[in-house]
Amino acid sequence: KRGTLYAVYTFLEDVAGVRWWNSNDEFIPKTHNFSIPELNILYSPKIKFRDCLYQDAKKVPFAARLKINGHFPELSREYGGQHKVLGWCHTFRQLLPSEKYFSKHPDWYSFISGKRIEKGTQLCLTNPEMRKEFTANALKWIRDNTNAGYIAVSQNDNRSSCKCKACKKVLAEEGAESGVVLRFVNAVAEDIEKEFPDFKVVTLAYQYTEKPPQKTRPRKNVIVQLCSIESSFAQPLLTGPQNKEFSRNLLGWQKITPQLFIWNYLANFSNYLLPYPNYRVIGPNIRDFYNSGAVGVFAQGDYQSVTGDFLFMRAWVVGHLLWNPEADATALRKEFLSGYYGSAGPVLEEYLMCLSKELETSGAALRCDRNETSTWLSLLGLNQATAIFDRAQEKVKGEPILRERVESARIPLDNAWLEYLKRADSKKITGLPGYRGPKDISVAIDEFLLKAKRYGTKNYSETERFSNYKDRLKLWQSTLGKKASLPPSLEMLENNVAHTLAPWDFKVIKAGKWAILAEDTTSSFGKAIKMPGNHRQWALQYPFPESLFGTWHLYLEARCDVLKNYSGPAMTCGLYDKASKKEMNSLIVTSEKLQGSDYKLLYMGKAKITGDTIFFAAPAGSVTNKTPDVWVNRLVLSRKEAIK
Repeated sequence: KRGTLYAVYTFLEDVAGVRWWNSNDEFIPKTHNFSIPELNILYSPKIKFRDCLYQDAKKVPFAARLKINGHFPELSREYGGQHKVLGWCHTFRQLLPSEKYFSKHPDWYSFISGKRIEKGTQLCLTNPEMRKEFTANALKWIRDNTNAGYIAVSQNDNRSSCKCKACKKVLAEEGAESGVVLRFVNAVAEDIEKEFPDFKVVTLAYQYTEKPPQKTRPRKNVIVQLCSIESSFAQPLLTGPQNKEFSRNLLGWQKITPQLFIWNYLANFSNYLLPYPNYRVIGPNIRDFYNSGAVGVFAQGDYQSVTGDFLFMRAWVVGHLLWNPEADATALRKEFLSGYYGSAGPVLEEYLMCLSKELETSGAALRCDRNETSTWLSLLGLNQATAIFDRAQEKVKGEPILRERVESARIPLDNAWLEYLKRADSKKITGLPGYRGPKDISVAIDEFLLKAKRYGTKNYSETERFSNYKDRLKLWQSTLGKKASLPPSLEMLENNVAHTLAPWDFKVIKAGKWAILAEDTTSSFGKAIKMPGNHRQWALQYPFPESLFGTWHLYLEARCDVLKNYSGPAMTCGLYDKASKKEMNSLIVTSEKLQGSDYKLLYMGKAKITGDTIFFAAPAGSVTNKTPDVWVNRLVLSRKEAIK
């Protein structure tokens, strides 16, 4: 039904030379002589479900011009419509919310550590009564939205799978958590098929369900969507040594399902405003998806960002590759850069390849949730990339439109310098030969914030608005040239303190809701991070950079507000190792130990920090407004232990 429309778009692009670079900027050739060659082209898209989630790529008619037809662009009938998925994903909670059902039916939810859990839960997938109610709710949803064509029946976004005897028995039979989920999804899909034979049921192979089952196979009306969230995007997903597990899982699902969808990640969701050099793997990945039998691909980019890492280029290239996976991704990238950035385009290609080489030389994995560039971008690489970008800006300094486009594209590089200087000895670095970073950090912060505002930056990450990041940058700026004194009990460690994490260093999850940078006169910095006591989330995190790998003694400075008639847990803190999926050095701290306006020092013990270890702190205890708010001042890392 999109054939005529796409034929016209293809003619305009391939024959007439028209280019739609984004939703606002296009190129239409001007010529007095236009000849049309004899044409006899037949083409059917190799990937049927095509979605590319960037802000600009969702806009109509640009999405149609990119030949995107998936869930997110609101494509009307005149643009061929779209493939709409009811609920999109993580629908266990949408279809059977624990807030509504748990009090009467706790046995419908995950059994973990001897009890049924209500918050952060999955479903008990072997419970027949639960499945009956779930299916009834799903059918009602479909009856109200019969034009959708798809419904998501998929796990919640957590790892809290049920450990009851019945679920553990299925797990043992299947050899993978996906088998427990797939048996449930198949049963729901069978009931849906009776009333809606053409409707498809989409489920996720995601995190703990990524591995395919040994026995169960998806029904003919079930689509499995394999997610690459735990992979490295430094190397191709199917052939890169860093991605052997994902490759094995992809090939496993390929063998058992004829309707395979892929959910692929194209961004650093922990920090949109940093370079993310996955440029060379985008093309091979999409081609490998198609060759592996995928009939649908959802490419998730920096969907909340407008000033991330070359977003217009990414959307344009990905859109063209989803339409034709065999197209030359390098040629597409170069064409966009020259077409959109003019004479700066070839220099910007050099810049992107400089970053790619840095990543490849480092041997580091490129995850989609890293807050820094420290694992792969060296000072030498930063200097080289900056010198190249300076040349790109020089190329277009006399052309206002192109100058602004290139200036906007530099925001991630500017932020990479700020992130580097936060963890470096700036006095030593700025005097090194070849240094091309900011001479004055305070001025650089002001210029970065001004530029970010000028080009409409709204989000710093998937969970944090840019306004919150701005507050943390301004706090850092206010402390430049000053040195916060250590707590008295740690003064003896002065020469052994290698690093202090201040409020501007932490990754704040759902800033303004789960954690707030707030005024606090008793803090070492005039502000601290407050975590309201009405949740139990990991609101404050820190992905340790490679420069801090090693064995440390950890000291956390925190306090909590005084609440009358409250006695009990105020905070949990600890380490989480993503590789082993285990918590370490965990503490549950009572309000009695933390309450008051002055900060208390907590010794978290001795720990070996590795690449995927994340520090977290979160309120603990019952989730009520009676739990005290917790304030975090800093985390001190020392090579030696203080005298107790």
